[in-house]
Amino acid sequence: MSRQSLVSSSVDDVESMHGFYRDWIGRQEAVLHELQRSAANPNSDGGDEGAEARLGELVERVTEHYNEYYNAKSRVAYDNVFLVFSPTWLTPFERSFLWVAGFKPGLAFQIVDKFVTDLSEEQRGRIEEVREMTKEEEKALADELARIQETVAAPPVVELARRAATAVDGELINLEAALGSVRHAMETLVECADFVRFRTVMRILSVLKAAQSVRFFTALIQFQVQIRRWGTQRESSSAAAQ
Repeated sequence: MSRQSLVSSSVDDVESMHGFYRDWIGRQEAVLHELQRSAANPNSDGGDEGAEARLGELVERVTEHYNEYYNAKSRVAYDNVFLVFSPTWLTPFERSFLWVAGFKPGLAFQIVDKFVTDLSEEQRGRIEEVREMTKEEEKALADELARIQETVAAPPVVELARRAATAVDGELINLEAALGSVRHAMETLVECADFVRFRTVMRILSVLKAAQSVRFFTALIQFQVQIRRWGTQRESSSAAAQ
């Protein structure tokens, strides 16, 4: 890989992802408003059965909304996996929450514990089963990340991603060798991590009723939107102070 191909592909990916993410996060706020309205009036159509179906359709649309982001991120990772470990379309504050290029799957259980408080005993038991499975999967992913870095004596992946855009010719040969030695392993790791993230949410949704799923997604999106707002506010404050 030449310096030109490494840098130009990264620039193209970042610019494309910046535009996609601005649109996606804007639509996410619209999704949040719809979820909030539905959570406040779950039986607004006048019947329990009809309400359950309507809320179920809303949950499916929200799931598809998240699929759009994962598909876009997957395309970036396929071209240059290191970009998703230091995604410039996110603010530094948002990036501080990343775990293997995305949110830690266990976050979903914190949302359930705090915002879905009407679980039946049977539901609680099933959620605990999913929680334990997710812990095991998280550990396997963390161990694999550590193994990759130890095997190739690589610096942290985020640092590799940052250096890729600033390396001078004298450093580029060594950098490309390091990048090439971990790229395939990291692509597989990100794919597996995203699969665990998605599967964890789907397992949780399979336990929850439609109205509970609406509350779950409402809290999750509120969390993401607020982090985005705090991140952009911090960036604006830093720029104003300079």
